[in-house]
Amino acid sequence: MVYTPNQLVTQADIAGQNAIHTVVPLFISQGMGPNGTANTMVTDIDSGLQITEKVSSQGYQVYTASQLLANSANNITTNTNVALQAMTQNTNYLDTIQVAIASFTASLFDSVFNWGLYLIQGILGFVLAASLLMLVGVVGTHCF
Repeated sequence: MVYTPNQLVTQADIAGQNAIHTVVPLFISQGMGPNGTANTMVTDIDSGLQITEKVSSQGYQVYTASQLLANSANNITTNTNVALQAMTQNTNYLDTIQVAIASFTASLFDSVFNWGLYLIQGILGFVLAASLLMLVGVVGTHCF
């Protein structure tokens, strides 16, 4: 509350030794308003503070998450290196298995298939020789 700006009322109060009249300014009665009333200063300030609180909370969460990530960087690097070593070891095992399989097939199947090919070639050779002899016989029979 403030004293009335009306000089006549103020002078009369002083002359009559009465308490000076007070008034409630329009800004205080309507502009500031109670919280929750639209278009009032208190409501606007409260809304701004609530938004600031939300932004601050999000900022703090981002900060703590980045701290956690930064603190975990060594563990991530160590785990990555361990996984890389395990994959390299598995690659070596697979290479060893591949060489063993190649050696096994070379020692077993290649010799069997080679003998099979020789056998087929021999049979085809005999068939060709027999066919040639038959042709010579047929030609000889007709010519003589």
